[in-house]
Amino acid sequence: MDLASRSSLPIGLAVRLTLDSTSYSNILPEWFEPLTVDYRQRESRLQTTIKEYLNGALPATAFEISVPKKSGGTQVWVIPSVNDQIVCQAAVSSIGKALQHACVDTTKVFSCLLNRDPNRLSFLEDQVAAWKRFQLTIAQQCKSDQCILQLDLKSTFDSIRMEPFLDFIKSRVGDSNGVQLFVYLLNAFANGRPGLPFINDSVFFLGNAFLQRADQIVSEDTNTFVRFADDYKIFGTSRADLEKLFSKLREKLKAVGFDVNDSKVKLGTGEEFLEAVSKLEYYEPENGDYIDTAVHPDVFDPKDMHSLILACIRDPDKYLTQGFGRLQLAAIRRMRVRALYSMAQSYPKTPRDEFADLLAEDLEATRRVCELLEKYSEDDTNIWRLLWLLYLSKDLAERDIDDKTIAKRLSSAIQGINQSRQLSLVSRLWAASMPDFPSAKSWEADIETLHSLGYVERGKRCYGG
Repeated sequence: MDLASRSSLPIGLAVRLTLDSTSYSNILPEWFEPLTVDYRQRESRLQTTIKEYLNGALPATAFEISVPKKSGGTQVWVIPSVNDQIVCQAAVSSIGKALQHACVDTTKVFSCLLNRDPNRLSFLEDQVAAWKRFQLTIAQQCKSDQCILQLDLKSTFDSIRMEPFLDFIKSRVGDSNGVQLFVYLLNAFANGRPGLPFINDSVFFLGNAFLQRADQIVSEDTNTFVRFADDYKIFGTSRADLEKLFSKLREKLKAVGFDVNDSKVKLGTGEEFLEAVSKLEYYEPENGDYIDTAVHPDVFDPKDMHSLILACIRDPDKYLTQGFGRLQLAAIRRMRVRALYSMAQSYPKTPRDEFADLLAEDLEATRRVCELLEKYSEDDTNIWRLLWLLYLSKDLAERDIDDKTIAKRLSSAIQGINQSRQLSLVSRLWAASMPDFPSAKSWEADIETLHSLGYVERGKRCYGG
């Protein structure tokens, strides 16, 4: 590969985007949160790494974990080293604007769009706000009493093959070191599995752009549709017309590699759809906080966080999934990172403190956490849900739980996981005795090394596994 333009990759920006934005879309949280890094040293190190990759060196094997899907079954997610995620982010960022301009009709597609707010450091625009715009657009279409066809593609990322994907990208933005680099990394991270690997927002952006192939198929027969991820809403004046359209689209999409998910196809009036979505609640990040949310993570109100947690633990089969559960895990992590900034500024109380108090006072919730920890620790079948609960448990201090029987039960469950011989090392590490809220301060000298390691190796270095 030609190495001449490797320095054109936005590595410095990618470091910030990965640490402050993209990594929150990972399937698991990080072991520690660095508030600062040496950007000049990191950029120099990653320039060397990129040169090695472009010359054929293989990245380290990414950590893999199976995550439950709401529809049933599981999806394999991967977590590369932090540095490999930064390199991938730099490669994607190098073509991001050109790719979105060439592939995405932002009047119809609402998901995974590039952030356009210069006051916010993030790769993609806020997806909650994007979802609300998507819903508003649907509501406006439905006011005219049009019928609506809801069409969802099946296993979209798994159906994408790397060769046509690369041809598609090249045809839209040309060939470059950035394109060659992220395809090289994605092939390595996929580890022999077909399709685009599930990693984080940088890859979701690429997959969203590739869906232009499906958008073009739909637009050949109708121009009245909108899309969020692989979920299409198609409007028409009659049920009969939409039934005919669905049959046609199903065959045409299948011919280019996209299968329709029959279990999610719905056909009804606009009023029926509005009735269904009117029962859902969405939560706004808190405003006017003492920390600038343009720089530091947005967080939900602690009471709202508590309500969302209750939903997860009361019905884990429905909510502890790669969709709702992953985003909830990210919300907990953002709250904890915000607490780090708060402590650095010596603020007396943070949203995390309020959230921890609410959890400790809710004996029903604590008892349910104990039940699930005990259930999921029987074997590694539910490893991701077990890790989710262990991460949540960092906000459940035994000393703060009034019912000492429940407090002891929680402590025993976590200790049992840590000492188990049948559970994976990653489970035992998350159950290890570690600082209540690990800070990067004690690791500042080693951050450069830690971020080059695989996920479990980082955990072992941090917590002595």
